[in-house]
Amino acid sequence: MKRVAVIGAGIAGASAGFLLKNAGYEVQVYEASNRLGGCMGSYIIDGFTVERGPHLFMDSSGSLRRLADALGIGDELKEVGAIAKRRYVVCDGNLTVIPTNPQSMFATQALSTSGKLRAALEPLIPAQKNTGSESVADIVRRRFGDEVLANLIDPLISATQLGTAEDLSSRYVLRGLRDLEQSDGSVIIGGIRSMRKRDQNPKTVAFPKGSWVVLEGLREALKQELHLNTLVRRVRRRRDGYQISFGSNSGIHVETFDHVVLAVPAWALSYIDFDFGDRTLTGLSGAGKTPYAPAALVSLGFEADQIEHPLDGFGMLIPSRERRRLLATIFASSVFPDRAPKGSILLTSILGGTRRPFDISLSDETLVRRTQADLSKILGIEAKPVFSHVARQEQALAQCDRNHHERLTDLKNTLDKLSGLSLISNFGGSASVPWLVQQAEQILHDIKSGKNNRQCAT
Repeated sequence: MKRVAVIGAGIAGASAGFLLKNAGYEVQVYEASNRLGGCMGSYIIDGFTVERGPHLFMDSSGSLRRLADALGIGDELKEVGAIAKRRYVVCDGNLTVIPTNPQSMFATQALSTSGKLRAALEPLIPAQKNTGSESVADIVRRRFGDEVLANLIDPLISATQLGTAEDLSSRYVLRGLRDLEQSDGSVIIGGIRSMRKRDQNPKTVAFPKGSWVVLEGLREALKQELHLNTLVRRVRRRRDGYQISFGSNSGIHVETFDHVVLAVPAWALSYIDFDFGDRTLTGLSGAGKTPYAPAALVSLGFEADQIEHPLDGFGMLIPSRERRRLLATIFASSVFPDRAPKGSILLTSILGGTRRPFDISLSDETLVRRTQADLSKILGIEAKPVFSHVARQEQALAQCDRNHHERLTDLKNTLDKLSGLSLISNFGGSASVPWLVQQAEQILHDIKSGKNNRQCAT
């Protein structure tokens, strides 16, 4: 049976290691940090359950459900209620419900009459064929106008991608807009057709107790194969496979494997010495230069009667034109009541991103104070929080900018020249947890069939 090394124990690497072990492969998983999960994780502090990563998952492929069932925690993964599908955006200091379909777009208060009329012209805008170099802002502005971009898409990109619509490529971010234009000639018409075909019960799921549930399941399943605080320093190609050199508290070690799975963020590729003989490594070095955006997550707990707004939704997005420090706020205890003590509510706000990258270097006290100030003006909260927690991620999300296609093309060309090497990470097409788990499933399938798995969506 093949020996497989998995480098990286984020959700992608840990899932790949678990699936390979379950299939009978001899697996070793190496993680440089002191914990499994990467950007995922949750903490229970003073009765509040705080997430340091995503709260909800769109599990369209069912990959997360299959993983949870295989780990024996299927009962912990729940479909979320209707409240999680209701989301707000801040417009001129007030909250308004975000439209979720073409019909509601023309009824929303997030757009002026002229903005709605401009958006209504979208089906009449001729489709463009060669749109590969367009940013998200380019395609939205071209098809819907400046107001949809500023009031709806700008805050969505800031919150979900930590970047700006002007910088990120439409080839990788909100790719559905580009695909619908190419397939149907119109985003609105294509969207309506897709809604008619789509499952009427989208599988938006979550672990109500916190993401620690799935991470603990993976940690327990891999307790003999998982090596924390272990930095892989070198990957060397040999005739009989790959030689891995790694350092831990017990010194420098070398082991040989038949197959290697790289499950690290792009920036981590720059810290590994790849020795593949005369084979070019430009793709790996280029991918290592992928920019990442930072984020600070500030969680505040309040007494429920201190907040005027009903918080009847998943959260709120905040456009850059509002000139606030916050990118978004999640009404965590509205969706998951048990994540706050009885009579309390929990709000988790996102700061930083490429809009305000230096915010994450501020002290905890300053971040809490500034978050509270913005929440006070938007939600009418005057009282001080009864609980606070700050989590920072200096390199939270890869930025799929206009140069990303070139980086991924070079990376794919490099991997094409190597057998026994697979790549799975959050910079190859999506950073969503279900997508990464699905790619871990593909890793297993390809190793079984003797193929490389090259997760570089170009």
